[in-house]
Amino acid sequence: MKENNNEVILTVRIEENLYNKVMTVITPLGFTMEQILITFLQETVRLGDLPFPYTQEDIQKAKKMGGVEAEWSI
Repeated sequence: MKENNNEVILTVRIEENLYNKVMTVITPLGFTMEQILITFLQETVRLGDLPFPYTQEDIQKAKKMGGVEAEWSI
């Protein structure tokens, strides 16, 4: 993400296997990783919740999965 006065720089590290699988889905649809992440964040804000069904068990599994690291700066 390019930096300007109103943006946050977000660096996301994910396992290569997950990245490759995601790219095989979104590339044929004409999306970039940045577009998908921004769309996800916009929908989360619009809905005030995650834009897909989930349970508390799903949340606990996701927390234990690891493999995703994020850094941001303003």
